[in-house]
Amino acid sequence: MGETSLARRLLTRAEAFLDEHPDLLAAGRSCRGFESGGRWMREVLARLRGRSHPRRLVDFRRAGWAKYLSCTLSGVAAGLLTARISILLALPAAGLAFYLVEGRNVFLFPLLAEFGPRGRRTQAAAVRRAGGLLRVVATVTPIAATMLLGGVRGRGLVRPWLRGCLAIVLWYDDVRARRATAPPLLELGARLPLAVRRVPLRSHQPDAPVRVLWASDLHLGALAARSVRSDLLRVVIRERPHALILGGDLVDSPRGFRELDELLPTLARWTRLVALPGNHDVVAGVERIRRSVLDAGGHWLPDAPLLLDGVRLGVRADADATTRGRFDVLCAHDPADFSSLPEDAHDLALAGHLHGGQVVLGTVGEREMPGGLVYRWNGREFRRGRTTILISRGCADTLPIRFRCPREVILCEIA
Repeated sequence: MGETSLARRLLTRAEAFLDEHPDLLAAGRSCRGFESGGRWMREVLARLRGRSHPRRLVDFRRAGWAKYLSCTLSGVAAGLLTARISILLALPAAGLAFYLVEGRNVFLFPLLAEFGPRGRRTQAAAVRRAGGLLRVVATVTPIAATMLLGGVRGRGLVRPWLRGCLAIVLWYDDVRARRATAPPLLELGARLPLAVRRVPLRSHQPDAPVRVLWASDLHLGALAARSVRSDLLRVVIRERPHALILGGDLVDSPRGFRELDELLPTLARWTRLVALPGNHDVVAGVERIRRSVLDAGGHWLPDAPLLLDGVRLGVRADADATTRGRFDVLCAHDPADFSSLPEDAHDLALAGHLHGGQVVLGTVGEREMPGGLVYRWNGREFRRGRTTILISRGCADTLPIRFRCPREVILCEIA
């Protein structure tokens, strides 16, 4: 049941992705075999990651024929052997054998597109991260059925086929990101994917869930932030939050303005963009950053609060009660702003600034050490009355070293 639900979610995401990228749909219609299909998947990965992949020497045609020849031979062999026992079981046995081999190779094309020939060696690891062979088969079967039977709905055969292929690429992208969910011991520079800290929250007036992604401390322009743009874009595309809040320290140097101007419109295509400044932004130029956010169609939170499906986002603790929603979120760059926060003023408070201290040796109460000796709010989560306070460890750094303190974004699901 869970595997069928996963297949349905992947196909729904694939359908939306094709609607948002009509050029990919047009390019897919011109595919005429494994070679052009592999190149199409490589372009899809580039869109998902926000960067191009090197044009590695890959023979997609040979890889495709080898894959489906082995699937077919396995299916035929299983069918012939089973037919000697019962002719009624021959077809199901052939189909099962076919998809057991297909499941082992389901991520072959995305792996080749990203890593070239050496991607073959990581197929087994990718299948394990996806839940094992049986779960993979249970997920890929309904996707394959959609691809094969899609023409029955009257939309032609090409779009359902592209939708299924895209669902596999999206699944592969999720599985690749899952490898980095365990916190790394040591990170030098922004070399590992962003971790996603998922926090479920309950509102006092339940309604449709609202997913808010808090991303603080981008430090664009710093040497240790070179990969943060593609990292953040990949998370936004994968998670599809209702709003992305950029929690300050967006720019570190003049070069960061160019990167910011390139990043914000791309993010705004995928989600509602919201931003507020940090201390580094004050030095770089708050008005320049505000203009970039507004030009991208974003919302500058210091100008006015934002009501998003009943969830109120604001930056002032003394908000007029008449503007509050079913769930009230206070946003600040520096958690020191929460020192005088009334205990029952807000449901959630979000901050960053401290980077978790970048070195974590242990935890004492709510604080992470040794940074907690210096900063009261150096920790991941605090409670003050009914207010949950979440402190992000940040997306990037100026000083490019971390120990047991992964770079992260916080995904809040308010239901």
